[in-house]
Amino acid sequence: MVHQIDQLVHDLDLASKSSNSKGRPIQRKFFIKNSSGMEIPITSWKFNEWDYEKQHKIKLLSLARGLFTMKCEDGHYRVVCRGYDKFFAVDETSMTKWSKICEDTVGPYEVSLKENGCILLISGLNDGTLVVCSKHSVGNRDDLTRNHATSGEKFLRAQLDNDENLLRELALTLYHNNYTAVAEYCDDSFEEHILEYDGNNAGLYLHGLNHNVENFVTESLDKVDEFADKWGFKKVRHFSEPALSGLLEFFEKCKLTGSFEGKEIEGFVIRCHYKDTNSPFLFKYKFEEPYLMYRQWREATKDYIKSGNKVRPFKFPKHKFITNKYLDFVCPILDKDCELCERYLQNFGIIKLRKLFLESYGMSGIEVLNLGKVEELNKQNAIDRGLIDKKTKFLIVPVSVIGSGKTLIANILTILFSDTWGHIQNDDIRGKDKSKLIQKSLELLQTKKCVIVDRNNHQFLHRKQIFDWISEFKEDYLPYDTNIQVIAAPFIDRDVISEVAKQNVERIIERGDNHQTIKLSKGGVKKIRGIMNSFVKSFQPLNTSVLPDCQFDYVIKGINVLQTNPSLENSKIIVGKIHERYPILIPNIPTDEEFGKAFKTCLSVRNKRAELGQNEGVQNDKGKVGKKKLSPVYFSANIEDTAQVCTAIYRLLRTSNLNDNDVIHKLFTNGKLKTPFHVTLSHVSGSKKGSDLEKKIWLHYNEVYKDAIVHASLSGKTKPVIQSQDYLSIELKKLLWDDKIATILVNIVNDKCVSHENSDGNNFLEKGLNCCNKYPHITVGILTEGVAPYYSNTLAMQYYSNTSKTDIECLEFPDPLPTIRAKVVINF
Repeated sequence: MVHQIDQLVHDLDLASKSSNSKGRPIQRKFFIKNSSGMEIPITSWKFNEWDYEKQHKIKLLSLARGLFTMKCEDGHYRVVCRGYDKFFAVDETSMTKWSKICEDTVGPYEVSLKENGCILLISGLNDGTLVVCSKHSVGNRDDLTRNHATSGEKFLRAQLDNDENLLRELALTLYHNNYTAVAEYCDDSFEEHILEYDGNNAGLYLHGLNHNVENFVTESLDKVDEFADKWGFKKVRHFSEPALSGLLEFFEKCKLTGSFEGKEIEGFVIRCHYKDTNSPFLFKYKFEEPYLMYRQWREATKDYIKSGNKVRPFKFPKHKFITNKYLDFVCPILDKDCELCERYLQNFGIIKLRKLFLESYGMSGIEVLNLGKVEELNKQNAIDRGLIDKKTKFLIVPVSVIGSGKTLIANILTILFSDTWGHIQNDDIRGKDKSKLIQKSLELLQTKKCVIVDRNNHQFLHRKQIFDWISEFKEDYLPYDTNIQVIAAPFIDRDVISEVAKQNVERIIERGDNHQTIKLSKGGVKKIRGIMNSFVKSFQPLNTSVLPDCQFDYVIKGINVLQTNPSLENSKIIVGKIHERYPILIPNIPTDEEFGKAFKTCLSVRNKRAELGQNEGVQNDKGKVGKKKLSPVYFSANIEDTAQVCTAIYRLLRTSNLNDNDVIHKLFTNGKLKTPFHVTLSHVSGSKKGSDLEKKIWLHYNEVYKDAIVHASLSGKTKPVIQSQDYLSIELKKLLWDDKIATILVNIVNDKCVSHENSDGNNFLEKGLNCCNKYPHITVGILTEGVAPYYSNTLAMQYYSNTSKTDIECLEFPDPLPTIRAKVVINF
């Protein structure tokens, strides 16, 4: 036995130094004090989780999940603590398929309740020192906020009334029997999990006595119970089932409620033996519900707290509506109680908050375990698609072929209703992910009431994709209780498609290269006719009696692409029909004059875009290469009067205790100010890697200033800077600096809204044009060469996070705070 352990430790040590990561053990050294006060080194051995899962492919030196060894005085090694061989849930691996379990194992099947806490391994040394380990750690550690091993040992000592003689006797009993006692530490006052363990329910639930040997050997549960009775552990309820058939029937009954004899449980652990070797085999049977739902609530709550700006998470894997109703209940509570938020992130108050919500529905925790009740709650809180109110959003989906005027009509409508309507073109979607069409449409719906999804959608498959994508991505962009009405706009049907195709070919030829994707100069007339024939052959007209078309909430009838001036007239038809069905979307129909003006504007813009070209290197109808379409890099609020800021800083320095040789004085006296001063409002990086709020703000800036962006592209300048007529006011709050950078933290007046001039020439506060930075600031100067201005963000976060960084200096501007005017600028 001794030589086997020596060989195991030698092999583990050798393998831990291997360059091959597959199956490589990870060793860590810990120290515990023995009864004489000496520090005893103990080594933990562990493998990566995925290595256990692939143990049928990768040869692991030990399957023990939790293995601790030490070198004895005689030079040999011994196992101090040994956990179970890693075991899995039913259907989690190939080894735990029911068919495989049936084929390889033999009863009796010992079934025990799976308690919901953290595993502790308890053993002893030859001098009576008690050893308490978590799965991979032992003793005091400075790198943990919560130490399971030391907390578990404290609970064990209290369990034995802190009687040193009893504790020593327990340690020696475990040592002489070569046992590791395996217990589940369940105590809500230390750490909450999913199930509730408070008062008399809290404790160390003993469920195993493992032998400290190389291969897995464990005692029967009856013997475990005897040990628990003697040493004050809580016992895990268990029973024996002779055959798998009876066991499966029992599990199916328990699954209906997720409970056992009225007790909420996570599942069961089953002990049996392999037929061929008689060696022990363990597997788990876990209930998916309601624990998946409970965990989802917990993680959604943590995400909400961690978001800083209290941004509510949108997407959940299951139980969307009941989870959102849970958030409806808890978010106001969290907003009012910062201490509760801090404790929640430390895993306290989780169960109490959940129970408060359930009680608000008149249910106890055990009642919600009935899965039928869970489904009932989901149905009760589902969106009423028939309710059309101010929160309702709209998507218009054409059913068309090329050349029918859908893009021109979309442009006319978005000019007429510029504040509330948007337009996403499929031709603008680059890359293989075609779902971006709906993702961008949903993103635009964050700031708009209605979006036209500009794609032909001439086949059932295309329309099915629309509905599938809405279902998949809606809650990534919009609150769960937002009702979306999906409107079909069929431009053609089967009866007129041949005539429409012929007419549309003539229109496309007449248009020349004035189309985003089809260029007469590149393919000629023959290619255009070929493309149109392909559309005609594959065209599947709208049929609302079958899926997916029966999912449309409304179908606009009467669109006629064969009439004279079809785009203008069809725009009027669409507006009239929507006004009739959804007056909340179109309260008033525009006049003929307004329609005509919008139509002429669209033709003018189309001609400009033809001149510009949609991409760099695209030829226009004159054969010349078009200018590159520019995209903003960031939007900023540029200080109009730099001297105002400098004066405010000089006054602040004069009233401070800083001497003239201080680094911040030198910055201002040596002319190293980073002028012109500005506050970054929204940056393109936030549109890609930022939060949902940052992406929304970026999109809104681009929408508000889209005309200025087009004019910048037409100007021919490679990196223009465009000053808008809009402005905001900022207050200078604090001057911060360290050895790298100096920055001013500012407040943005008017609730972080830009004063924006509308089409009537009147100023109003444009909601949504916020500053994306959590701490708006002006970078005043760079103190260390090579430091990027973005470091101002880091400095501000370090200042407000009470970090251990001690070299941050701060001066506060006195009341009343200096107020400076800044103009919104688009930077390319």
